[in-house]
Amino acid sequence: MLVLVSDLHLTDTAARSTFDAATFGRALAAVFREAAGEGSDEVKLVLLGDVFEILKSTRWLENDVRPWEPPTEQHRETVRQIVDGILAVNGDFFAELQAIRGAHSKVDVTYVIGNHDRPLNTSMGNGSRTAIRERLGLAGDDALFLEAYEDLDYSLLAQHGHHWDKSNRYRGNSIAIGDAIVIDIVARLPIIFGDYLGVAPDDPCLRFVHEIDDVIPQTPYHMAKWLAAGLDNLDSDASTRLNAALGQVAEELVQRVRPYESESPVAQWWVGALKRLALVIGPLRSALKLPSGANSPPPLSRNVAFDLDESYRLHHVDYQYTVYGHTHIPDFRSIATERGLRSYLNCGTWRRLQRAVDANLGSAERPYASMNVHAFVIIRHPGELRSWQPGYELRQSYYD
Repeated sequence: MLVLVSDLHLTDTAARSTFDAATFGRALAAVFREAAGEGSDEVKLVLLGDVFEILKSTRWLENDVRPWEPPTEQHRETVRQIVDGILAVNGDFFAELQAIRGAHSKVDVTYVIGNHDRPLNTSMGNGSRTAIRERLGLAGDDALFLEAYEDLDYSLLAQHGHHWDKSNRYRGNSIAIGDAIVIDIVARLPIIFGDYLGVAPDDPCLRFVHEIDDVIPQTPYHMAKWLAAGLDNLDSDASTRLNAALGQVAEELVQRVRPYESESPVAQWWVGALKRLALVIGPLRSALKLPSGANSPPPLSRNVAFDLDESYRLHHVDYQYTVYGHTHIPDFRSIATERGLRSYLNCGTWRRLQRAVDANLGSAERPYASMNVHAFVIIRHPGELRSWQPGYELRQSYYD
């Protein structure tokens, strides 16, 4: 049996994590017991990227370095500090994995890199990969993590999926502008807002700022609308003081990314959005017309056929299944390739989401619904199948 999970986003501070290790461990343990009951000799667990949150850390701000810059010793030290923090505050996650391994003699774990943990696979991650491999029980010392996972026994190709997202990939001379958004907006805004309001960055009144990246769909428009709605809920005095903060963040973001190329206009879009938000005080913010020009990327499923057809042309391998993560939205689609229908699955996430409510069903007062999502993908190879079993499953649960 093959189990794939992604987007746990384990942070270097427990205060801002929405991941529940105990629930995660129970779910995986149940699946592995199920596999043993079905007679499966081995269970393969694939951690499909963004399991460790390297980007959303204040260490980048404190050390005044960024992951898109040419790496220096200070960049390596920053990644080391972030990884040390992740390992220190997520002991329950590693304990759950260890317990599963203790109960099942044949559990093979594979780590695939995503976009939020990409610095690990650069020279900035030298040394830090060893620490992670040791905690996960992986061989390879300081070897790079996989960019993709291919398994012929299961007829499967799995990648994190950000290689199709222009805002979150490095290509040629272009940087992933999404990295700048995470560090210089998502991670920085609570600090700047706290300074202007005279409160700690983790003050409950700023919780909405920490959760900008939990908004689904993960588009600049919805993230900015979420920010606008949160600002509306502050008192007028606080709202007034934060206008200057919005302008400051916008200007400093410009300075950070100006020397670099990007495939995406998202940074410029955010600058325009933050400056517009700074011009409006009170409940008018949530109705503010935000700048256009930063459309959401197409669903990853649109690109699956290309990946499968390219693999067949280059390697003569015809995969039955393709699995991505990245979007935080569990998904299944039948995909038409040059050789017939194939299956695409997205293993979603294990965290809290703030999902935009359909305008016809929601209200102006509650435009977003908060929910926790637990999702993973199971693939069985033909030798494991019984008459009552599906070849693949997308298991998912939602709760308040």
